[in-house]
Amino acid sequence: MSDVIGSTAPLAASQLVGLFVRIDDYGAPTASMRMLLELLLSSGIRTHIAVIPAELTVSGARLLEVYCKTFRESVEIGQHGYRHCERRDGPRRFEVGPGMPASEQRSVIAAGLLELTDRLGFAPSPVFVPPFNGFDETTATVVSELGFRILSAEERPSRVSFPNELIELSCNVDVLSGYYPPQLKGVDQVVREVAATSATSGHVGIVFHPSLIVHSVEWLDTLVRGLTDNATLRSLTLCQLAEMLYPSGKSPRDGLNGVVV
Repeated sequence: MSDVIGSTAPLAASQLVGLFVRIDDYGAPTASMRMLLELLLSSGIRTHIAVIPAELTVSGARLLEVYCKTFRESVEIGQHGYRHCERRDGPRRFEVGPGMPASEQRSVIAAGLLELTDRLGFAPSPVFVPPFNGFDETTATVVSELGFRILSAEERPSRVSFPNELIELSCNVDVLSGYYPPQLKGVDQVVREVAATSATSGHVGIVFHPSLIVHSVEWLDTLVRGLTDNATLRSLTLCQLAEMLYPSGKSPRDGLNGVVV
C-alpha cells in the first residue's frame, strides 16, 4: 500500500507533509489498544508504538511480533521511559529530567532499553519517548549517548538544546483536550488541527493515549477517513520521517534501523 494516504491524485514528493501517529503507554494488549492499532494499520496509517518496558507483558510482546510480521514497514516499536514512574519538580512531571544527574538518568534509560530488548526479543527502533513529555538537556545528551537518534515528546522545554546527532520529532496534535480527567476532542477538531499544522509545519505528529480513554469505533473510523481523505499527507513512522527530513549527508543519522544494545 502506498504511504501517500490521501485518496486523490498523488502530489509531488516535495509537496507532501510527513504524518506520524504515536501510540503511547503500550504494555498489555487491552481490547481498546488492539482496536486502535489494528484499525490504523489496516487503513494504511503507519504507526509508532511507544512501549513502557517494565509493563510489557508476554502477550503484549507476542502481539507486537505479529504486527511487525503482518504490517512490516508500517509499524515501529520504541521506548517510552522505563517504569513510567512520576517525579515532580514544581509543576513539571517526568520520569527522567530536571534535577536528576546524568548518571541517574542514564541508569534508568539504559535499564529500560535492556529490559525492552529482552522482552521483545529484538532491538527496538532508536526512538525515545519521555514519559509525561518531561526531559531536560541532560536527558537529550544521555539519550544520544545511549544510541538513540530520535527524541519524540510534545514540545521542547525552553532553553534546551539537542546534540547534533539527536533529531527532535515532536507530536503537535493531541486527540485529548485534557488529561485530568481525560477529555476527547471531536473528530472535526482533530482533522482541522491536522490540516492547520500541515500547512505551517514540516510534519504532523498525532499522539494517542488509549490507556487513558476508550475510543469508539465510530470516532476512530471517522478520524481515519478524515486523515486518508487528506491528499497532502504522507504516512510514515518516526524513523522514516527522520530519513525524509534529514536525507543522507544532511544530518547525522546512523543507527536508524535499531538501537545497538
